[in-house]
Amino acid sequence: LQSNIVGTPTLFFTVNGNKVALTQGEQIAVRSSMQNVDHVDIQNAPVVFLGYGVKAPERNWDDFKGVDVKGKTILVLINDPQVPDPSDSSKLDAALFNGKAMTYYGRWTYKFEEGSRRGAAGILIVHESGAAGYPFSVVQGNLRERFDLVAPDKNMGRASIEGWLTLDATRKLLAQA
Repeated sequence: LQSNIVGTPTLFFTVNGNKVALTQGEQIAVRSSMQNVDHVDIQNAPVVFLGYGVKAPERNWDDFKGVDVKGKTILVLINDPQVPDPSDSSKLDAALFNGKAMTYYGRWTYKFEEGSRRGAAGILIVHESGAAGYPFSVVQGNLRERFDLVAPDKNMGRASIEGWLTLDATRKLLAQA
């Protein structure tokens, strides 16, 4: 087992030359790296918004189509794509992503795995309590010391940064972009 690094990170984005700081545990929740390293630092990693961050070929859905995310920070929405039912726009299409029932594609674990498979330096999920099915306080629980199995590559295949942004923090950040 590997004990992850514990500490209080300095978290900020540079948007149009301006530093936008975010408070760990309040606006953003970045958990310690799953990589077996003492320090992670991603700089000059452009942020790319990728919708729900889902590639589901059996559903003919690919938010990554034509986008190279290697070395970038991806920003994705929690849950599955919210596609309205063609016969009743007040409901979700049960045929595409099981309607209101979350598939594996909607879970944060999938989003971290898929982003890592594609070489993203960082993966941030926009947290919305309704869409996630739980409040941000649950996400804050990921800030405590964590343990993980060490893969043969010492988890270097994982993104350096994995975390969540509140919806308000995301709006603040994107309003400046």
